[in-house]
Amino acid sequence: KKEIVSAMHLSDVGMDGSLPTELCSTAFERLEILDLSHNGLGTLIPEEIGFFTLLQDLNLSENFLTGTIPSILAKLFELDYLSLSSNFLTGTIPSELGILDLETIWLNNNFLNGTIPLELGNLNSVDVIDFSKNSLTGKIPDTFSRTYNNNGGIGHLTTITYLNLAENSISGNIPTQLGTMQSLEELYLQKNSLTGVLPEEMGRLAQLTDLHLFDNYLTGSLPKSSGDLNHLIEFDLSRNAIKGPIPASFGQLSNLEALRLHDNRFENTIPSELGLLVNLTSLLLYENSLTGTIPATLGNLEDLILLKVNGNQDLRGDMPSSICQLQYLEEFLMDCHVFKCTCCDTCV
Repeated sequence: KKEIVSAMHLSDVGMDGSLPTELCSTAFERLEILDLSHNGLGTLIPEEIGFFTLLQDLNLSENFLTGTIPSILAKLFELDYLSLSSNFLTGTIPSELGILDLETIWLNNNFLNGTIPLELGNLNSVDVIDFSKNSLTGKIPDTFSRTYNNNGGIGHLTTITYLNLAENSISGNIPTQLGTMQSLEELYLQKNSLTGVLPEEMGRLAQLTDLHLFDNYLTGSLPKSSGDLNHLIEFDLSRNAIKGPIPASFGQLSNLEALRLHDNRFENTIPSELGLLVNLTSLLLYENSLTGTIPATLGNLEDLILLKVNGNQDLRGDMPSSICQLQYLEEFLMDCHVFKCTCCDTCV
């Protein structure tokens, strides 16, 4: 009796060279899981991959694969998990992948270029998209939050929880439609060339825990809705050109552990409401245009490890003694020539 193999787990077994042609035999025609990750495979992804029409899980990550992503993958109608990350793949992301019912797609750490296909807005069951660390250009497609078809249909990626487009060359504004991804928990857009203001609609991302927008060219002021992101744990907006006040509504972000707003153009005083962020371990406000004094309420941040407020030329006065008593504070950086401080680690 002929044995039918449904799963093949050959991760990290020292396999090198090309994908074995022996896989394309009737013994493997009902293969549902193929994991060849963490090996030394160093060839093109063969067109014969389309032989596995029942494949649900394809993991070829952490190899030395070259060439382009074959559009034949769109023939794998049962595929819900695709990982090609950490290879040497080039070319564009095939638009044909948009017809699949993918739940997870990892294409990060390659050399992919071109724009993100509009058709990927049809991935209505997707949970994870990671295209980070490539050379992608163009804008974030509106279709990531509105189903794409020739008739301009409706709908959006309501199931996505993780979206990572970091470290590319993506430009343009952050689409307002991003606010419709209401299951989104982690959003990574850092180290791109994004411009414009943060859309007010981002405040609708009620499940968001991690928001990383640093190293872009964002302008304008923070939307009032920023204070509605009640599940936020990390917020990094550093190295942009954001101006205006730090919203007092940030005091409502009770789960926040890291707030990095440094190297922007924030103005006005540091809101005393930041002292309500009792889980905060890192508060980085340096190199802005903040004014006034350091609020004594920051002394309530008993878990604070890093506090940097230097480079705000109009921030002055006495350092509150309550801050000097924070027992876990490891690094405290401020401007000595405008502050009187008896406990600061480093002065500039």
